[in-house]
Amino acid sequence: MSKPCGSVCSAPPPHSVGWSRLSRIANARPNTAVDITDLAVSLGLGVGLGRNAPITRTLGRMVMFGGALRSGDTLAVRRALPDVPARMTNRLSYTARLAHQRWAYLGPESANAAEVAPSVEVSL
Repeated sequence: MSKPCGSVCSAPPPHSVGWSRLSRIANARPNTAVDITDLAVSLGLGVGLGRNAPITRTLGRMVMFGGALRSGDTLAVRRALPDVPARMTNRLSYTARLAHQRWAYLGPESANAAEVAPSVEVSL
């Protein structure tokens, strides 16, 4: 018998998956040019590259949440992310906030989450 899932079990947002993919590329091969259309398609976001295209919004959210820094056509991607600030966790739903708190205190890995590795540039 399956359990009801709700929003906590849904697929991760594209900016999280995109950051994960770009940070792995940046760790393996710093200063690598990434084909943005290929990235968009691999994330299931289609081939559009316009101002309101899903990949454009995804990269914008990645910058907004501190996972990357944009400078012209270059995106500097963090290799690790800091803890989520309280101002952002306070905006989560009750269930999502509980899930985040549980995840944040699971083990020694979360103790090092505040240590942010230097960024690595990935050219787009």
